Amino acid sequence: RTVDLDIILFDGYDAMNDDGSAAETLDENDLQPCSLIMKTEELEIPHPRMMERVFVLSPMSDLERAVERIRHPVVNRSMGEILSSLSHQSAGASKDQGIRVIPLPRARMLHFNETIVMGILNVTPDSFSDGGKYSDSSEYAASAALKLVQEGAGIIDVGGESTRPGAEEVAIEEELQRVIPVIRSIRKESDVPISIDTRNSRVAMAAVEAGADIVNDVSGGTHDPEMLGVVSSLDVPMIIMHM
Repeated sequence: RTVDLDIILFDGYDAMNDDGSAAETLDENDLQPCSLIMKTEELEIPHPRMMERVFVLSPMSDLERAVERIRHPVVNRSMGEILSSLSHQSAGASKDQGIRVIPLPRARMLHFNETIVMGILNVTPDSFSDGGKYSDSSEYAASAALKLVQEGAGIIDVGGESTRPGAEEVAIEEELQRVIPVIRSIRKESDVPISIDTRNSRVAMAAVEAGADIVNDVSGGTHDPEMLGVVSSLDVPMIIMHM
């Protein structure tokens, strides 16, 4: 399938420009992430319009509070510095700004005045992003989730069915066996918000009962006709994705 891909920044040194020359990095940024500079007919990195887009700079500026500065490799300025230079937007939130929250189960609240990083935990043997290395042991998968939390993740998203192009559909019982033990293991060790990445209402219900807080449906509730009703009855937030 055709993919419309925008890469804002990238850290890589093997890419080439249209003329065959190697993509460049600034010498002073060789040890910094996001330092690739390249331009072809299909793709330009860094994104040529990112410095004028608050909706791009604002979340990246938020991320800088938890990690080292993310520097633009062409102008050699951090995301926060670029954002603050835009006259209609400052890098920080106003002190009198209201706090935006989403109610979660067990009388908890998810605060999202700042960008929240979601850590993705795939417990599928055919995952394209992590090679299925978390599919054999719920304890190992849970420890990986806790490591993501330590590294700054504010939500852990647990998925038991691959949605990569060409992936085979997983039986509901198999999906349940993959995700429920992992959710229980994470919940025993941490109160971090957990989202269940599923298209099936049975899995969503069992996951919330096991300790999940949010339902993340890549079909937007269209795959399973019972999904929207189940999420409503569970009284949990829902992320409506699309494929």
